[in-house]
This record gives sequence, C-alpha cells and structure tokens, in this order.
Amino acid sequence: MKSCQIYNIKYSYAQNVSDNNVLDVYIDGDIVNAPTQELYKQFFGDETSTSLKSIRNSITSSTCKRVNIHINSGGGMMADALAMHDFIQEGIANGKDWHTYGKGMVCSAATYPLLAGGKNMHISKNCFFMIHNASGFVDGAIDEIESYAVAMRKFNDTARD
Repeated sequence: MKSCQIYNIKYSYAQNVSDNNVLDVYIDGDIVNAPTQELYKQFFGDETSTSLKSIRNSITSSTCKRVNIHINSGGGMMADALAMHDFIQEGIANGKDWHTYGKGMVCSAATYPLLAGGKNMHISKNCFFMIHNASGFVDGAIDEIESYAVAMRKFNDTARD
C-alpha cells in the first residue's frame, strides 16, 4: 500500500495528491493547546508541537481512507491529549480505518493518543513508553492550591481508569 506523505510546514500539512489511500500524521513534539502552539510558532519558531486542532484539521481535511498517527513525544498538556484520544476513538468507532503507532518515545500525555488506537494500536520494540502521576505547577492562595490538587487527582484517576 502506498502512503501519501505528510510534510509539517509551519503547521500546515501538505498531502501528496498522487495517492489518496493513506494519510500519515505525526505527533513529534510537545502536545499543547492551539493558542500555545501558535505562541510557540510565533515566538520560538517551533514546528514540532501538536494540538488537537492541528491533528483534527489534518485528518478531517484529508480524503485518505486510512490514517496512520505516528507518535514520538514526551507528552505535554493532558487536556489536549485526552481530547486527541477521544477524537481518535470516535473516528474508529465510526468505522474509520485509523491506526496509532508509538515510535521512539511515548511518554506522559502522549500515551493517550497512542492508546486510543485500541486494536489498531502499534508500538515498536524500541519504543520507550511511560505513564506517571499527573504533574503541574500552581501558585496562589491556599484555596487555589487545594483546588488544583483536587483537579490533579481527577487527572490521575482518569489516567488510571
């Protein structure tokens, strides 16, 4: 099966129109939300961070029958990773031929989109896979800190379940 190439060109994905069978999408950097991705792009020239918005736009704008989502990421923002997970699972549940591939390093929040592949999940022998307790940073009054701890426990419960 031939693959239509995806090139990450400053967050726009170009599809090789000579073959519309397979779309290859890559999560190679930090998983972030869309505003953070734009900030990274504008101020730091970052071309590797990925958001739900960029993945969703790449996949929904394609006419390819099969989608391969290749993941080599240390993680990032859990909220967008969970949303990617749900987006991938919904596609598969609706009959889409989507596959997830772990290569290199799939850690922290990056495990969510990988695991969304279910029976269509693939992981290389050389892939480093790591799940850990949720982590983050908070500053403020005691009520804010306690509220943050409650939210982090919910993230941990979601990861465990």
